[in-house]
Amino acid sequence: MTKLWVKFKTNNATQVSTEGCQNVDDFLKACRKELSPHFDSVATDELSLSTTAGGPPLQPDDDIPAHNSAETPLLISVAVKETEMVSMSYGKATMHFISEATGVEYENQVWENIPVDNTIEPAQEFVELFKKNCSVFEFGAEASRRTLIDLFLREVVAQFPDFMIICEYHMTLVNKEKKRRLNGNCDYTICHRGLRNLPHLVAIEAKVTNRETLLQCIGECASIHYRRKEAGMGNLKVYGIHSTGSIWKFVFIDENGSLFVSKEYQMNPENYVKEGFDRIYRLVYYVVKQSHINSPRTTPVGSLVSVNQ
Repeated sequence: MTKLWVKFKTNNATQVSTEGCQNVDDFLKACRKELSPHFDSVATDELSLSTTAGGPPLQPDDDIPAHNSAETPLLISVAVKETEMVSMSYGKATMHFISEATGVEYENQVWENIPVDNTIEPAQEFVELFKKNCSVFEFGAEASRRTLIDLFLREVVAQFPDFMIICEYHMTLVNKEKKRRLNGNCDYTICHRGLRNLPHLVAIEAKVTNRETLLQCIGECASIHYRRKEAGMGNLKVYGIHSTGSIWKFVFIDENGSLFVSKEYQMNPENYVKEGFDRIYRLVYYVVKQSHINSPRTTPVGSLVSVNQ
């Protein structure tokens, strides 16, 4: 009975019987059985034999060598499987997955001392509209809380005529190199008027309670940052707003992909309280204004790339 020496990776060479083997395919089946458990989870068609390291593999219908030695064994290798694309929605993605998909830093820093302009005053008409809104809605449901966010976004963005708000904007990010896909709807985004298909500037998520994760907002901001970088845009800064209507957090991703998240800012959604109301107004105004200041640098250097690609 003939035996041939075979070797897998850095293991010692061992002998496998060629009895009943007509060709390389038969011998690989014998190797798979003899060298268990190394190949228990590997199909025979994923195995190959070669006579030298890095050399061309023997074909399945080739004749098996007549003899060899422990010094010159046949080398067994396993085909490298192509990693499958892994998809997650923005609402389910972990920070680790978001970081892998977008390149944004895994650890976030506290966004402290946001330099709001305390001389900015909301228009009295807006204050009265807010009061009227408070008087007619019960704020337990997401729909009613969104009315507050709608008010602030509309009031601030209207002051920048070349900006517009997109609601329920579907975004898909595909990182082919990392085999990662993120997709889902962003409650609101802010973009340049007439440039809806370009990566946007601000992502906003409205939630019922603060217990709902702000990772969705972070993931959307990170995706916009990634798409802007892929598009060759000069301005990679992205802002985000996460709000329940009463509790607000603000997100910032800088040019280098560093992530900053603010503390919680609170506002009474049921009654007008000037201090909290003015603070939220100025924070939202700051985010939109900074995006607008950076906007001259947002024209792509290369081709136009959609955030949905």
